[in-house]
Amino acid sequence: MSKQIQVMGVFSFILLSIMILTGCGGGTTGGYEYAKWNFSGYIVDGSTNERIPEASITYLDEQGIQIVVNSDASGAFFIGSIPYGQKTFRISCTRLLTNTDTLFYTERLISASSVTESNAMEGVVANGSRVIKLYPLKGEFSGEIFLRAKGTGKYVAAKKATVSLQYRDTTYVNSTPESFYATTDSTGTYRFTRLPADTNLVMSINGYAFNGSRYVGAPVALPRLLSGHPLQIGRTILEVDSLSENQELVATSNVLDQDGLGLMNVSPQIVPYFLLLQKLDSKNIDVQVHHDTTNITVVPEVRGDTVFLNHSENFPSGAVLSVQITGVDPTGKRVQISLTGSQSFKTSKGVVAIASNLWRSSPEYKQEFSLFDTLWIRFSEKLNENVNLVQWSKPTATKALYGKGLNANAKAWIHGDTLFVRPDQRFDAASGDAVGLMVSVVGATGIISSAVELSSVLANNQYMVKWTNTKDMQGKVREDMRSTDSIVVVASRAIGKVVSVGSVEGATLPPGILPSDISVVGDTIVYKPRMSMAPGVLYGFDFDVQGVDGNLYYGALPVKWKTAFQVKIISVNNRDGAGYRRFKSIGDSLVVQFSKAINIDPSSIRTFTVNMIDVKGTAVQTQVSWDKNRTTATIHNITPLPLADYGITTTTGTASVNAKAVNTVTFDLVTADGEVAQGLNPDADTIKIFAEEGLCAVNSNVLKTHAAAYEIVATETARENFPLDTSVVITFNRVLDTAYMKQSTLSSFASIETGLGATMSADVSFTADGKSLVIHPQVPLATGEYWIKLKKIPGLGIRDAAAISKHGGTFTGASTTSNYLLKNGFQAK
Repeated sequence: MSKQIQVMGVFSFILLSIMILTGCGGGTTGGYEYAKWNFSGYIVDGSTNERIPEASITYLDEQGIQIVVNSDASGAFFIGSIPYGQKTFRISCTRLLTNTDTLFYTERLISASSVTESNAMEGVVANGSRVIKLYPLKGEFSGEIFLRAKGTGKYVAAKKATVSLQYRDTTYVNSTPESFYATTDSTGTYRFTRLPADTNLVMSINGYAFNGSRYVGAPVALPRLLSGHPLQIGRTILEVDSLSENQELVATSNVLDQDGLGLMNVSPQIVPYFLLLQKLDSKNIDVQVHHDTTNITVVPEVRGDTVFLNHSENFPSGAVLSVQITGVDPTGKRVQISLTGSQSFKTSKGVVAIASNLWRSSPEYKQEFSLFDTLWIRFSEKLNENVNLVQWSKPTATKALYGKGLNANAKAWIHGDTLFVRPDQRFDAASGDAVGLMVSVVGATGIISSAVELSSVLANNQYMVKWTNTKDMQGKVREDMRSTDSIVVVASRAIGKVVSVGSVEGATLPPGILPSDISVVGDTIVYKPRMSMAPGVLYGFDFDVQGVDGNLYYGALPVKWKTAFQVKIISVNNRDGAGYRRFKSIGDSLVVQFSKAINIDPSSIRTFTVNMIDVKGTAVQTQVSWDKNRTTATIHNITPLPLADYGITTTTGTASVNAKAVNTVTFDLVTADGEVAQGLNPDADTIKIFAEEGLCAVNSNVLKTHAAAYEIVATETARENFPLDTSVVITFNRVLDTAYMKQSTLSSFASIETGLGATMSADVSFTADGKSLVIHPQVPLATGEYWIKLKKIPGLGIRDAAAISKHGGTFTGASTTSNYLLKNGFQAK
């Protein structure tokens, strides 16, 4: 016992000495503390300069988890201890002014980094702050568009001209894109609403065709829009497009839109074609394609009246390309077609590298690497996972990495949008050598990327992780480690001994760790935990080691891992074959089987809790019963589940969104053997609940034409010859709660009104199947217009349920304000 205390004392003394020498812990945490930076400031209303409280600042942490921070009552915010690198913050705000009035603001994307937020005088990251302006979406303006007609000079209203707005400040996000487009009416008038009250908007008018000529107008920089004060900017005049004379020779093209303007985001592999209004001599044609000052080689091919521009290599990515076609028509006249300026087309970015752990902007940046380290390059789109399609070229670095062929010296594989490369024992390089790789990859769509070259340095006598059981085959941190698993770390070279253990950023040290828990054999460290680690926690450590050369190396061999829950969810009864079964709104049960017995004692350290939030954001109250083994829970929903739309028959694919009542169900619990789990859900899939369909009117004898299998739409055409002495019948998709309705006055649920709003005296009854309402006027109808009014018709067994989208436990008619079934009344005669 005294011997163990003595060993602990030596270990503690060494650890304390190293903490004093290195600043803190094992070197990693303290050594990189200077790279922390803060993002702070104030959020203000750009139109009034008043500070905005409760604005949201959203960003992703280093684990990819979304974090939301709100500004305080004075509009101030502070986000501290951000790791080295760059972050993008989304700033947004929605304010509820009254029960019926909500004020929306523009959103902004602000990119900041440890460089942009630094203080040059201090030489370290500073705590600077900035003012961020959001503009209320209460600006509006209107104007007119006329054209000066070719030949006559008369001004003519441009009918159905398309007008669009662009934000000059690219940090702003247009959260309501539909409000940035408008179309002129028959008088040439347009109107924009719900715009940011700002000065950063430019108005553009699409090319406009009139009497065989094309008209264009210059972009208009808008004056400052005022919040809640409509602006009239007057008349804009379009003139004949001077570039359209040659353009009129082109009937259609796959790189031009219907107005003759160049398309955006065209594939770099596209073969442009131009269908001409007259044929050109195939032996006397020249085509020039330009990008900036560069001439791109193409081979023109004439097929009848169409010219194709063939090219052996992809067009440059993200390039604006102009085309000039020169040829001779059948009469011998020389023809020149110039497609420049707004007639130029632009290629998409294609497949480009957007991140790598060999780039300084990466949080996992590797200034040096060792054999068996996993290097990765992430691209802008999903890749073809056939790694044999990757092209490897010789980089400018001294030593080259190759993932295939006779020179292969690394293992390469593709997952999703990322190429992984792991140098192995075949790689012939010495410590300190400059190492590089140059690759071209193929996207899932077949587009080939340009060559990407990256370089780094082979580590110089540093201890690097050669292999560890805390990472999977793709080099990612494992999240399935058990609470008592040993941790194995294989170093790049032999280790003399482990001096101490330090924490790594973002991870927790295993509990109660002692020197005796760690053993070293050659190049391998094994940690065998004495105490069980908690499930669902990210653990990690690094080591201060002494090499066989006697030198000390601090903060070496950092590893992280996440423990998994040992209790599992074995089965859930929410599935029905490949899809999901439809739950009843009230009284249905979710049956869940666990792999271990659950402690259901109310006095346990954590009571069994069902976390169920419906798609409306409402917490669902539940009641739970257990089998005798306490492994199977039967969960009854007390709060009614939201109801699906009428006619939604699938619980898979995009259409299923209108049937999903609950996104996910998780559980907080403690097992009978003491394991604590919070937010437990199945490993393979979340628990989703889909509900039965709601109440909907599907037929009526006042409709002119209607398919009974579909819901009644407010805009359907009503009859013009409804018999004067006939009852009105409305049929629903399911049985009505007639007993509940009969407790009140039936006429309060359904009635007939005249066109002047007067309610007709009528008797309300039901058909035998309980699905149809019959409204019989006590006095026969007179010739004229009548309206059907329905108010809170309850369905049997779903009366208290809410609607997922438009149908629910009660049917209120086509309009939530008027409660009228149809937009137009029916005519009786």
